[in-house]
Amino acid sequence: MVSSSGGNGGLAVACAGRKLSLPVTVVVPRSTSARARQLLRVEGAEVIVDGPSWQEANVLALSLLAAGDAFIHPFDDPLLWRGHATLIDGIARCGPLPDAVVVAVGGGGLLAGVIEGLRRNRLGDIPVIARRDRRRRVAPSLAARGANRRARGDHQYRHLARIRACSRRLRRSGGEARQDAGATDDR
Repeated sequence: MVSSSGGNGGLAVACAGRKLSLPVTVVVPRSTSARARQLLRVEGAEVIVDGPSWQEANVLALSLLAAGDAFIHPFDDPLLWRGHATLIDGIARCGPLPDAVVVAVGGGGLLAGVIEGLRRNRLGDIPVIARRDRRRRVAPSLAARGANRRARGDHQYRHLARIRACSRRLRRSGGEARQDAGATDDR
């Protein structure tokens, strides 16, 4: 298995590879912390460091694929979103329902899954606050852009744009998009 990651996605692939006794190569950008690299190695992954950002690491990861290899995308896959959506399934079953859901946004996969889970459980009135650390090179704030900008995760951006989930939430909130020193807070 081959993946590209800034940390968590690659760690999940490395863990799965270890459990399945499959070799894993994870390509990470130079910005990935030494701790994240070490955790990947502890899980048995070969770690290759390349490029200043995830985009460059991803290009190299794709070029490494050989016949029989599987490329595991860290966030741009509907199967991942379905997995993330189960977080909302659990919340809906256990109650009480939250006043809002706060989602960390990197590539957008977790956000796509949370939106899918809210829709599936008919909880579309619960506001979603998408937060990203603006000091890092991550995807643009989905809510502030109406989820119509294609960036790192073509599939989830098309999906979110198609269901217009973030656009509706932005309209409902009066279009608020506040920023503080370390993050963007989009409703």
